[in-house]
Amino acid sequence: MWEELLKVQITNNKQGIKTSQRKLPEPDDDNCKDTLKKWLANANQLISKYELDYMTNENQDNLEIITDEEACKIIQIYNDTVKNEPSGKSRHINIANTDAYDLNMFVSTPGIYHFNSIPYFHRKITVVKNWVTVYTCVISMHKVDWHHLLEDYEEVIAWQEKDMLKFGREFLDFTK
Repeated sequence: MWEELLKVQITNNKQGIKTSQRKLPEPDDDNCKDTLKKWLANANQLISKYELDYMTNENQDNLEIITDEEACKIIQIYNDTVKNEPSGKSRHINIANTDAYDLNMFVSTPGIYHFNSIPYFHRKITVVKNWVTVYTCVISMHKVDWHHLLEDYEEVIAWQEKDMLKFGREFLDFTK
């Protein structure tokens, strides 16, 4: 990486250091499969920390089925979807569809969802390749999970969807 930096810099004794118009190379972090594994570990830690045991066994990874390039594409599409789609919406995204294989992603953007009129905070990513689940990372917080976060029953009743949404976005982000 430092060799690339030297190529970008142009030195002149009279004027100091100037840089070319070319962008500096991005730091080389973990590969994308490692990032997806980190998201899964983060989700499981949050589930444990906030005692959200409800969804633990849904989280899984079979990342050996996909390439690192596909993993990078999954991360990019997930981040773009969360950034650009409305809160609390689920979306199916076809990543690749060829004769050789089919790669699909299902994203639930962080937000409030309802099941039988009961609100819950939810964020999820599922990746399927050739009808095999490659990756699922989910974190949900239902009203039954709130009891240990709040002082008494009246606070649980008073806690509104907006409070749950704020808490979920602030504390239940597995990508951080």
